[in-house]
Amino acid sequence: MSTTLKSHSLRARTRALLIAILLAFVSSSALAAPRAVKGGGLDAKARTFARQISRALKAQKWRGVKIYYHADLDGVLTAKAMEHFLRGQGVKKFDYEHIQYGSREYAISKPKDGYMPVLVDFAHGKPWMAVHTDHHSSQVGFSKKTARAYVKSPSNGSFIAALTKGLLNEHEVSVCDMVDGAQYAQRGYCAADTRQTQLNLAAHKGDRKKTEHLGHVVNSKLLAMRNKRAGKGAAKGSMLNEVLASMESPSLSSLNKAIDSAVDRYRDNSRWSVRTPQELHEFKSSYVDALRAKVVPAGVERVVQLRTGESMLLGNVIVQHGAPMPAVTLGGYNRYAPFEVHPKAQYHCISWNVGLVQVSKNPFQKGHNPYDLGKLMLGPSGVIGKWKKELRNVRITLSRMKGVAEVEVSDEARKAARKGGNSELAGAVGYTWEDFRSLYKQGQVRGIDFNDKAKVARIEAIMKKQFNQLTLGEMRELGRISVSGWDVIHANSGGHRDITNISGLNFLPKSFRGGYTVFMKEVQQEAARVMMDKKLDKPTRSRASNETTPPSSN
Repeated sequence: MSTTLKSHSLRARTRALLIAILLAFVSSSALAAPRAVKGGGLDAKARTFARQISRALKAQKWRGVKIYYHADLDGVLTAKAMEHFLRGQGVKKFDYEHIQYGSREYAISKPKDGYMPVLVDFAHGKPWMAVHTDHHSSQVGFSKKTARAYVKSPSNGSFIAALTKGLLNEHEVSVCDMVDGAQYAQRGYCAADTRQTQLNLAAHKGDRKKTEHLGHVVNSKLLAMRNKRAGKGAAKGSMLNEVLASMESPSLSSLNKAIDSAVDRYRDNSRWSVRTPQELHEFKSSYVDALRAKVVPAGVERVVQLRTGESMLLGNVIVQHGAPMPAVTLGGYNRYAPFEVHPKAQYHCISWNVGLVQVSKNPFQKGHNPYDLGKLMLGPSGVIGKWKKELRNVRITLSRMKGVAEVEVSDEARKAARKGGNSELAGAVGYTWEDFRSLYKQGQVRGIDFNDKAKVARIEAIMKKQFNQLTLGEMRELGRISVSGWDVIHANSGGHRDITNISGLNFLPKSFRGGYTVFMKEVQQEAARVMMDKKLDKPTRSRASNETTPPSSN
C-alpha cells in the first residue's frame, strides 16, 4: 500500500497546486423526480426551478443547507445569490465548500446530518445533491431525483439573476458573462486589463465601465486566494469559504470588501501567504516578465522539448508547457498572461503535468473563430484520433482511476500519518461507484455486469472507502474492472468551439508510450501542428448598427 501511495506523492503535490490555478464540477431519496429545466427563456426556467427547490426543501425537515460552488467569480456570486434565495424560503443555517475539476472534485466532504446539499456552477453533478444548477454545454453525474436547472448562457450568474430578481444588477451579470465567457475583445479589453488588483473607479466613466473595472480587480484577488487556508489546521480553500460566508450580499462590492477583510485578518501571518493588492500587482507583473524570459525558438519538433514555463509562437498559436512556478506560488498566475507576451497570437495551446492539453482562441482578438476546437481535438479524425487504435487497446483499471482521482486525498492522509494526526480530508467522499457509472456505459466496461446486483453491491461498498484505506485484495478486485484509454480520455475531456481540454491523460499507465507525460507532449505537438496555420476570420461591420459582428459560420 505504501508503495502505491508513494508513486502518487510528487504528482499529488504538483496536481493539487496546478488544479487550483487551472480553469484557467445527503440523500435526496425523498424527492420526486423533477425534469431538468431546459426549454424556454431564463425567467420561465427560473420559475420552474424555484418550484423544484421549494419541493426539495419540503421533502424532509432540513436543519440547514450546504452550498458547493465552483471557485471562481461566477461560482461565488451564484452561491451567494442562491443563499439569499434560500433564506427567503426560510433556511437560516449555511455551510460552504468550493469544488474544482480534477482531484479536488473528489476531496469534498458530504454535508452535516440534516443539511441539504446544493451544487452551483459545476458541470459534474453528484447523485446525492438535492439541488444543482449549471450553465456549461453538458452535465454528468446527476440523479433524476435532483432539482436541477441547466441553462445555456455565458455564466451561471445570468440565470441566478432571473431566479433572485434584482439581487444582481445588470452590470454585475454582464461582468459574470464577460469573465466566465471570456468576452473581452468585444468590450475593448486587452490581456493586461485582466490582472488589475488595485481599485481606481475614478479613472473609469459610466456605471458599466466602473463595474467592469471592479470585476477585473475582484476576480484577480479572488483567484489568488481560492486555495488559501483560513489559519492553522484549516482546510485548503477554507479562506474562500470564509469570504463567502462573510459577504453581505451577492454583489461585486460586497465580495471585494470580504476579500479585503480576509487579507487584513491573515496578512501578518506569512505562513498563509495572503497578498495585498499591491503585492499581487507586483507578482502578476513579475509573472509576465517570467514568461517573456522563457520564450524559446519556434519549431514543431521542439514542442516535446518544452520545459516548465517555456513557450513559443508557432505560426498563429502560442505553444506553452506549464507556468513559472515561483510566480505561481506567490499568487501571480494569470491564464491570459501569454497573450501579453504574444499579443498577435490567435490561438493558445498549453500542456500541464496533471495530464491536460488545452487549446483555446485568443479572447482579445475580435475575429470570429471559424473552427470548432472540440471537433479538431476530440473528433474521430481529430488530434487524439491519431492514437485511436492504441488507446482502444490499452485498459485503464478502476483501481488506477480511483487512485489517480483521489491523489490529493491520499497525499493528505500520508502527511497526517507522518505527523501522527488525522487527515483534514478524512471525510472526503472520494471517487465512488456512482462517479464511475455516471461516466461509462456497460458496453465500455469490462470485468463486471451492471445487472449482477451482488457484485455491483460489493464493488460499490469498496468504492465508498478512500483509496488509501483499501486492502491489496480490494485493489485487485477493482483492478479486474477496466475501460479503454480512448473512452477514459473522452469521458474526461470536453469544451466547446472556442476552448477545449484533452484531459484524463494521467490515467494512462506508465507502460503506454513511455508514460503519460511523454504522451501528453506528443498530443500537444500534434495539436500545435494542426493549429499553427489556423486563422480567425476578420470581423465585419454591420452598416445598420456600426457594430462589429462575426461572419456567418454556415
